[in-house]
Amino acid sequence: MVPQGSRAELEFGGPL
Repeated sequence: MVPQGSRAELEFGGPL
């Protein structure tokens, strides 16, 4: 539930 290109995608490798 985060915008693409956010830190979540960079660290976890995908949207949460």
